[in-house]
Amino acid sequence: MKSPYPAILPALCLVLPLHLKADDAVKTKTIDTFQTLDPRTTHVSDAKVRQVPAPEVPHKHAVEITADYAKSGGYYFFRKNLPPGGIDAKKYKGVRFLMKSPTETILHFCLQGKTDPDGRPFDYRVINVKGGPEWTPHYCEFPSFRFFGHKCFKNGQQVVFPAANLTDKDLDRVLYLTFVLHETERGNSTISNVQLANLELVAR
Repeated sequence: MKSPYPAILPALCLVLPLHLKADDAVKTKTIDTFQTLDPRTTHVSDAKVRQVPAPEVPHKHAVEITADYAKSGGYYFFRKNLPPGGIDAKKYKGVRFLMKSPTETILHFCLQGKTDPDGRPFDYRVINVKGGPEWTPHYCEFPSFRFFGHKCFKNGQQVVFPAANLTDKDLDRVLYLTFVLHETERGNSTISNVQLANLELVAR
């Protein structure tokens, strides 16, 4: 099935040098080091997820996501829940994480929350986050995230929600950071394999 999202790379989602760590000049707040997988704050759909050693990264651990796309119509993702109150736009300007993918899989990295009463999903994405065989830091500033539009039926009528960019006032509604895998962007294998480490908020 073809991905509904255009193959673009927002200019503010950057691949950073590997030496850039939390103890550099950039101030960060750790969301998860993945030294364990906490079932109270993580959720998985249709994929296999486990905690694995990763001696090359600062905290020495990562989360590994594997999707074989065997389930028809499956929605393959790994989600990290945030504490109530979302993200303080006055304190933070983006999210960064380390990523490795021997299958060169492309992820959608999403800021998500509760659907609006009118049916509009709260789902802002950076859609072209590509992994490779080596650990690579990715930094996504909040203006990089975009709602790509949505169509649904309500009371027998089609409702169209247009595309929109993420604004600072939206950040307090963010409840989840979600990494989504699509079969059409699985990379160089029929099964996707991705590792993630050092999930952080970046301070202003």
